[in-house]
Amino acid sequence: MPNSKSDGHGLGQSKIRSYVLSVNANNNSETIGLIEGGGTKFILAVASTSGLILKRKTIKTELPDATLRQIFSFFDQFESLVGFGCGIFGPLNLDKNSPNFGIILNTPKPKWSGVNIKRMLEKRYSVSVFIETDVNTAALGCYHLRDLPNSQLISYITIGTGIGIGNILNGEIVRGQHHNEAGHSIIHHAGELDSQCPFHENCVEGLASGSAFKKNFGDKGKNLAIDELSWSIEIKLLAQFIYNQICFVTPDYIFLGGGLISEKIKTPLINHIIKINNGYLTHISQSSLNCKIQFVGNKNYALFGAFKLATANHSKLTKFM
Repeated sequence: MPNSKSDGHGLGQSKIRSYVLSVNANNNSETIGLIEGGGTKFILAVASTSGLILKRKTIKTELPDATLRQIFSFFDQFESLVGFGCGIFGPLNLDKNSPNFGIILNTPKPKWSGVNIKRMLEKRYSVSVFIETDVNTAALGCYHLRDLPNSQLISYITIGTGIGIGNILNGEIVRGQHHNEAGHSIIHHAGELDSQCPFHENCVEGLASGSAFKKNFGDKGKNLAIDELSWSIEIKLLAQFIYNQICFVTPDYIFLGGGLISEKIKTPLINHIIKINNGYLTHISQSSLNCKIQFVGNKNYALFGAFKLATANHSKLTKFM
């Protein structure tokens, strides 16, 4: 089992200070701006370089102009910013050699395609800005907060407004020039489900995300019993998705986060993964999956991941002269 050193919230005790809220109004020391930008909300924070969160605010994800006004209004309060760590919903252009590095690509979220938060922050505050996808930064935060050994390969899967996967090996985000878009991998389904993805009729995000669940079943899921038909369908879709991840990546641990799912689906989910496997992979069993698959809820791992992203590049945190 991974060592979570639980404080009641599944956070590592040695890192809990990074989640401490302080009313410290001293803005003279160096600070780092943190952004977790998701499909439903943005979490904004300013932290000391040692990891103490000095101020934090949650705003609703609206159209770009309205959201960006609130982001700038929050960070304009701090003259001591030396850099930013950002985890933003994708897809993103993460090619560092591209003139459009950081730009949001073809997203289902209205008006957000073509927005480059990285460039806007650099221009406004004249500091270094480090950016990754929200799920990759969440995976990074989860890895470090749970104090996992460097030899571990983990997959962090978020199932909320959207669906995504971040993979971490030896404490580093695993990707090539582009990040994965696992939420848009194709799965099989039988029956009448309306996809919420404007690009695909049968991708997992379009069929099994929180927004898809609400659209197809008229509820966010928390109010429905686990034996309802809606959850039976949802679990079968997610089981396909997770089984594919096991086949492709062979993670040591799979952490399931996001606002839609909870521990209550663990047993039927594992049972269906075993059914899909049909005895093929010998390392898949009830006991192994019970250990491998862990539910971490809707924690703000991405905020800590954004902090790690920035501080890993601390020598590059500079105010532009």
